[in-house]
Amino acid sequence: GDWNGAGCHTNYSTKR
Repeated sequence: GDWNGAGCHTNYSTKR
């Protein structure tokens, strides 16, 4: 989750 920056852990499952 490095592509989303700070929200990587938040959008990890969403932006899979």
